[in-house]
Order: sequence, then structure tokens, then C-alpha cells
Amino acid sequence: MAAQAQRHADDHFAEAGGFLRSRADEPTPDLQLHFVIAKLVDHGRKTTFGHGYSCHVCLLRPRSRGSVRLAAADPFAAPLIDPDFLGDPDDLERLVAGFKAMRALLAQPALASLGGREAPTSAAAGTDAEIEQFIRRDDGGDGTIRFVKQAYYVEPDKIGQKAFSLLRAVLADKGLTAICKVVIKDREALAALDPFADTMVLSTLHWPDEIRAVADLDLPTEEFEFKPAERLMAEQLIEAMTAEFDPAQYRDEYREALMGVIEAKVEGRQVVQAAEEPAGALIDLMAALEASVNAARASRAEPTTVAQARERSDSRSKATAEPAPAAAPGEAAEETTEETRPVRRRKTA
Repeated sequence: MAAQAQRHADDHFAEAGGFLRSRADEPTPDLQLHFVIAKLVDHGRKTTFGHGYSCHVCLLRPRSRGSVRLAAADPFAAPLIDPDFLGDPDDLERLVAGFKAMRALLAQPALASLGGREAPTSAAAGTDAEIEQFIRRDDGGDGTIRFVKQAYYVEPDKIGQKAFSLLRAVLADKGLTAICKVVIKDREALAALDPFADTMVLSTLHWPDEIRAVADLDLPTEEFEFKPAERLMAEQLIEAMTAEFDPAQYRDEYREALMGVIEAKVEGRQVVQAAEEPAGALIDLMAALEASVNAARASRAEPTTVAQARERSDSRSKATAEPAPAAAPGEAAEETTEETRPVRRRKTA
């Protein structure tokens, strides 16, 4: 669970720990807390930016037992590893108790005074069933995320409302996802069924043979080295653009443009095809980052649309292409000299 703080107390990354019992009758603590002055996701394996602090609870003596099996007779073949996280219901019950104790601890005045707010991913978990779902989603597995194609709300027929409600309740209580097959437009599709609010969400999935292996991608093999100034500028850019997601701020500009063309044709107006944009040239990374940071800070409350970004880019291009006006003889000699002198590039670390 992570919190986003309004102010930053220390620049040093440190960790504090604690032990507690999930049940009063436990002879020794069975849970451990890890507290860090940073926003951590997936135990720090995923990079996050911005100020904050995080607390993680882990089970010291899990009952779940995984397995390691041979995949083939070849001794160099990768083994089949199944950790079976949360395979024993008792482990999940103890982690839920630990999560609630951790949340109560972070709400104490000493930490609450920092003005932090719980990250949305965990803040949505209120009931025990919702906390179980959050813990299961955060167990390190990819789940069905990379298979998802499209999502639909499910509305049952009147004759199936009781069965629908029963299935939704059981899936929610167990924190499970139902995998099913459905027919959409006369074609069979693989799908996942998840409880959501008062209904369920049906997410159609790609078939396994439709998923492209990451190894097939032409990814860079070079280990890029970033200057400290470049990384700092990138962090500032992301921090300046960070805000709560508000769907109302975004529009389908393609659809709006298409509807504009359709309406123009209906009204008999001429439709002019826009000229193709020239291919992008190589850019100075630091200059681009600095310009992006300044633009993000200036328009943080109002996101820039694609059309606005293109208009600004065209304006900058025209300003660069137009020559500076010549000064009259004997007029502003010093200023003209200063303007025509080559601009010195700022050195970066």
C-alpha cells in the first residue's frame, strides 16, 4: 500500500520494519511490515516517480506450498515452477488481517499529519472481500491482462438474474475470475468474467496462439546511459503531468474529425484533405524534455489535444524558418550583434 504525500520529509531512502500477530492467540508474530520513504510498486521492480511513502505486509510462515517439476528429460530445459501463492485459504485470511492493521497504523497522527493519501489501487479495497481481491491482484502474476481485447458490462435476462447474482457473489467472495467461452457476432470468443460494482465485466481475450512473444520483438540491446540531468528532467516531466485520471478531459478526436467530414458532405461543403506531416528529425533530448516540462507545467489543468500540439509545432517550425528582420543602418548596433551571434548551447552534466 502506498501513499502520496504533499511534502517530502527526507531525501534519504531508508527502511523500517515491524512485527505483529494476525491473531491474538498467536504465540509469536506471524506478519512483518516493511516501511520505506518512497512510492514502491511490485516490491520496487517497477519504477515510480514522485514523493510518498509505502508500507508492505508479508506472511512469515505461509501454509501454501508450491511445486517444482521437470519439464523435459533435457537437464538444461527450464523447470515448471508453480509457487501456488495463497493456495491455502488461511494465508489469505492472515494477510487481510495484516492489511487492515497496516492501514490503521498509517492512519495514526504521526503519519496522517504528512497529508498523504492512499494510492487508488489499494484505497478502493474497503470490505474484506475487496481486500482479498486486491491482494490476489498484487501477488506478482500477470493474470489475464496481456490477453484482454475488449470489455463489456453484463446484463442478465430476467430468467437468469438469480444465477447471475449467485455467480457474482461467489466470485467476489473468493476473489476469482471466471474463464468462459461466448459467441459474439456468430464467432466463438474466449472471455474472462469479473465482478464489478452491481454487475460483472466480460473481457474478451486473445487466444494463446494470438499472443506475440516478447522475444520476437526487435527491442534495443544497447544499454543506454542517461545523464543525471536527463533523468531528473524526465522525472520532473512525469511529476508535472501526474494527476488523478479524469475521463471527461479526453475526447475521441478521430471520431469528431470523421463526424465533421460526414456533416460537411451532407451539407454539400468541400472537404479538403490535410497535407501529410513531414517525418520527424533527430532532436536534442535535453531540449525536448525541458520544453515538455515547461509545457506540462503551464497546461497541467487542461490537457493538450493532438490538434493543439500540431498547431504549436507548426508555429515553432515557421518561427525557426523565418529570417530575422535586418536592422536599419546605425540603429541598435549592440542588440543586432547580440541577436546574430550564434547561440551557445548550454552544457549539461
